[in-house]
Amino acid sequence: MTEAVSKIVEHGFYGNMFWREHYFYKKGDIHKGHTHILDHVTVILKGSVLVKVGDNEPYEASAPSILEIPKEVLHEFVALEDETIYMCIFATKEYEETLAGDVKDLSEEQKEELIKMIAKNLCNDCEGCNPPDSTKGKN
Repeated sequence: MTEAVSKIVEHGFYGNMFWREHYFYKKGDIHKGHTHILDHVTVILKGSVLVKVGDNEPYEASAPSILEIPKEVLHEFVALEDETIYMCIFATKEYEETLAGDVKDLSEEQKEELIKMIAKNLCNDCEGCNPPDSTKGKN
C-alpha cells in the first residue's frame, strides 16, 4: 500500500454541520488511523474503501455508503479503487457553543476563522485532515 494520505479538496459549513470532502488518487492510498473530538458520519461518494474502526474487523464500503464513526475511536480508510471520494460530516453545535454560538450569525470572516479553528482541533494525530490552503465554506 502507498504511504499517501487522502487530500481534502473542499470543506465548509452548512447550518451547524462542518464537512470535508476527501479524495484518494490511487488504489492503496491511506488515510492513516486517527481520532476526532466529535462523532461524525463518513459518506462514500465514489469508489470503495477498506474501513477499520476501533477493534472491529476491517470491512469494505462502496459508494453510496454512510458510515458512523464515534468520537475518540481510532479509524482508518484505505482506497480500494483509484479516484475514490468520501465526505466526513460533523455536527458541530456542541463544539461551536463554546466558541462562537450559531454559525448562521457569523460573518464570512468569522466563519473562515471558525473553520480553521475547528479543522485544527477536530483531529487527533491525523495527517490527512489538515485543511487546504484556501477554504470554500458554504452556509
